Amino acid sequence: MRRKSLRLGIGVKLAIVFSFGLTFAVFILTNIAIYSVKKFGDLSADKNESNIREQAYYFLEEITQEQASRYGETLQQFTNLSSLIAYQSEVYLGRIDLYGSTNLNLKEELTIYPKNRI
Repeated sequence: MRRKSLRLGIGVKLAIVFSFGLTFAVFILTNIAIYSVKKFGDLSADKNESNIREQAYYFLEEITQEQASRYGETLQQFTNLSSLIAYQSEVYLGRIDLYGSTNLNLKEELTIYPKNRI
């Protein structure tokens, strides 16, 4: 009879050891899974941050390029108008001796106005 209780005791002991081993394995696997999920979350957060940063830089570069092209077109118009004004000024200044000697409007006459001492 003692032998039967000893076997039962060994079976219970084996069951207890097996359940502790299983609990320990589940605990370790759970910690590994939590650590892996946390690492994956950190990795995906870093990747998302870098993707968002790259997209922001790309869109800012695109906007800056559009503004620069608009400013370039405006400056080109200023350049064209400035060269036209410079050409007209050259034409007028080339005839400066003519402007002082002849009246541009033939119907006008220069008269002296004594009250203003002109």
